[in-house]
Amino acid sequence: MLRKIEFYLFLLTGLCLATATYCVYLLYTVPKDRLFIADESEYRQVISDFSDRYIFSNRSSPSTGLVNNDSSLSIEEYGALRFLYAYMPEGDAKGYDRDFFLQNVRASFIARREMPWSKTVPDELFRHFILPVRVNNEALDLSRPIFYEALKPRVRRLSMREAALEVNHWCHEKVTYAPSDSRTSAPLATLRSAIGRCGEESTFAVAAMRAVGIPARQVYTPRWAHTDDNHAWIEVWVDGDWHYMGACEPEPTLDRGWFDAPVKRAMLVHTKVFGRYKSNDEVIAQTPCYTEVNVTGRYAPVKRAVVTVRDAVGNMVAGATVDFEVYNYAEFFPVAAKTTNNTGVATLTVGMGDMLVWARKGDRFGFSLFPAADEQATVTLTMREGDEAAFDFTIIPPVEQPATVDVSDAQRKANDARRQKEDDIRRQYESTFYTKAQADRLAAKLALDSGVVWRYMQASRGNHAEIERFLCRILPGEQPQWALKLLGTISPKDLRDVSADVLQHHLEYALRYTKRYADTTLFVRYVMNPRVADEPLSMYRDLLDYNIDSLVSSPHVLRTAMAGFYTNFHRDDTYNPQSLPVSIRTTAQERKGDMYSLTIAAVGFLRSLGIAARIEPATHRGQYFQDGRWLYFSLDNTDPYAAALAILTDNISPPQGKLALVFTPDEGLKTPRYETHYTLSKYTGGRFAVLGTDERGTILGETTLVNKTVAVDAGYYLLTTGRRMADGSVVGRLAFFSVQAGKTTRLPLTIPGHNERLQVLGNIDVEAQYMSPDGSKTSILQTTGRGYFILALLDAQAEPTVHALHDVAAVADDLEKWGRPLLFLFADDVQLATFDAGEYKRLPSTVAMGYDVGGAILSMLKTALELPTDARPVFIVADSFGRVVYVSQGYSIGLGEMVLTLNVKQDERMKKDE
Repeated sequence: MLRKIEFYLFLLTGLCLATATYCVYLLYTVPKDRLFIADESEYRQVISDFSDRYIFSNRSSPSTGLVNNDSSLSIEEYGALRFLYAYMPEGDAKGYDRDFFLQNVRASFIARREMPWSKTVPDELFRHFILPVRVNNEALDLSRPIFYEALKPRVRRLSMREAALEVNHWCHEKVTYAPSDSRTSAPLATLRSAIGRCGEESTFAVAAMRAVGIPARQVYTPRWAHTDDNHAWIEVWVDGDWHYMGACEPEPTLDRGWFDAPVKRAMLVHTKVFGRYKSNDEVIAQTPCYTEVNVTGRYAPVKRAVVTVRDAVGNMVAGATVDFEVYNYAEFFPVAAKTTNNTGVATLTVGMGDMLVWARKGDRFGFSLFPAADEQATVTLTMREGDEAAFDFTIIPPVEQPATVDVSDAQRKANDARRQKEDDIRRQYESTFYTKAQADRLAAKLALDSGVVWRYMQASRGNHAEIERFLCRILPGEQPQWALKLLGTISPKDLRDVSADVLQHHLEYALRYTKRYADTTLFVRYVMNPRVADEPLSMYRDLLDYNIDSLVSSPHVLRTAMAGFYTNFHRDDTYNPQSLPVSIRTTAQERKGDMYSLTIAAVGFLRSLGIAARIEPATHRGQYFQDGRWLYFSLDNTDPYAAALAILTDNISPPQGKLALVFTPDEGLKTPRYETHYTLSKYTGGRFAVLGTDERGTILGETTLVNKTVAVDAGYYLLTTGRRMADGSVVGRLAFFSVQAGKTTRLPLTIPGHNERLQVLGNIDVEAQYMSPDGSKTSILQTTGRGYFILALLDAQAEPTVHALHDVAAVADDLEKWGRPLLFLFADDVQLATFDAGEYKRLPSTVAMGYDVGGAILSMLKTALELPTDARPVFIVADSFGRVVYVSQGYSIGLGEMVLTLNVKQDERMKKDE
């Protein structure tokens, strides 16, 4: 026995020595050219980071071939893979095998060898801005070799600058803008669907640029200051410097985009760079996976904002968290977070507008308005949970500035003509999508409702073959109807990129439990539904396949099963600092993940057992349905066994009270809207987190919280209200209050700003003529008649126009009740002919259309209203006397809402004039 122990000790000692020797080898002897790093300290840092992640810890290696030098890899492939694995998010390292990354690496080196500009790209830029596959939070794919083969013939004989412009033209040929949910589709999925929101367009464009060896990065403003929403675009490194462009929105030159003017009003513009990146710009944050870089100064006038944090008696507070917040969607959204230094100071380079700075440490917090004119602000930590108070505020965004126009009329005309041809190419591809006739035939074949089948097939766009394959594979009996119900649970974006195999997997496993649910809606939405949050859809239900009958008959067995499953799970947030969505299957197979991924996985596992479960949209916590009510579960526990036992009990479900928000309508606002005029936030972990809405737009199960009494968790809350003015400024209020268990809290919903006066901004000629669809010239007045009207000059495919028209569609009913006409004028007859109103939910029936011949009406507006540019869209509200009382040019969210706030005042003024 003693000899055996001595033998095992000898083996263990030898293993330790071998590991230590190998680590020294990695740190000191691996050839530097494997990582293309000339700087010795940076080289050692990469090797050290990889070693810390996979060798000096208990983490499994990404591949035996990376720990033991695989002879099948070239030196450059070996180094590139090691660099990628050192910094990639955990979900990528575990969700994709080594060969996937190797194919992308090899495609990158092919482009580096074959593209003529590659020799001008420094190794550092190649590592950080070409080699990485991930751009945003998209699912990864093998788009790189496919894009390279498609683009190589078009760019290989061009200069680097010409190639960047050409790639963007190719991107526009393939993809155009359409709003959607926040999940980012993979580049190939975006290619198939031919549409994407700005985050997807920019992800697609970056992938295309990197495919041909042009360094590229996604750049974005997390929130606009002058309007709601955000925006993303791309930067490319060309001939020694970074330049910007609108993704899939080609311009004649670099450093041009429809957002030229809006971005000058940005408070923060930043980018996240793969790995440890040494930037000449301000570094906001450094994580184990990425470096966050502040590039605001490239786009807008900036200042160095200095925030000092003090305690209640005036002492400097070191180590406090400072959030720099911008008002957007009726909340103060933290666009950046910094930590105070030893003297209690935190700094950030920001745009020249007002913002709120919020500081917290321990159980104390405080905030302060930071006016644009000030260089410094002081936050005193005087508040704590439970303090009730109200504060009024006024926020002024950065002032509007004209964009620099450096494109000739000839360049603009040629570019517009080319974009039109690219639109035609894309529409020709879209004509191959499923037709109504095909949907009718499929429905008849499967004995399904043709209208429902058409709705899903039409929404699937370029993914129609997968949806058809799924429907054709289902078995007779009840399955066809359940299959349609399953398709109804997922989003249009899911229909555009989900596979038939994934749908079939979830249908088959879920149908085992139909007899348990009298409530079909509950079963479909929270048991059958393959989607939990924004994770990549996957097949995971087979990983937890128990006999549900025995589990249901004995809750103890169910608890034991769940406890046994979660005992082996490990929480690790280190290598997913962005909480990127990870597929449930990957989390299940690896038995570890960040808290967000584990919570998503827990919901998936409960659904696998036939138990209705969800992530509650307001609080973003996990819930399961039992005995007619939703109960919370939590995995935030150091003891995984105890956490698992708590899953099917209600001992962690918080007590509830009731909240009544009382609002009295005023002359400018009849019905406040959530995330437009007000939001509700709950105090959690030292900060207030906004209660979110679900996929139907409801909050806490209600369409509105106004003048209703609703059940909420007991706790400490913040009510933020505000009204945005035509110039982008906001007048609002912060109200801190508590909701006690078993009691009702009544709170006035105060929304300041209703006394804004209606002013004449300029005069136009209402006899000006445009071309109507029938080819006849008609005056504005002939169309609009007596009274106020809305005139819009549009650029059919441009993103600001699409945003504006979606806003108009959102308030179509209210605009019809107003009863006044809307006149939409496009730039030319081609835009008018190709405009598809069906892309929008519903435009008001009071809309008339035409086109502005030669831009004459736009020229008139530009002169009369002193517009800074001739950019579209332009929206005005005017009366039959030509008096303009409202004007908006370029990118503006909530346009329909803004126009509606003027209606009462307009009508009252018209009566007075009469």
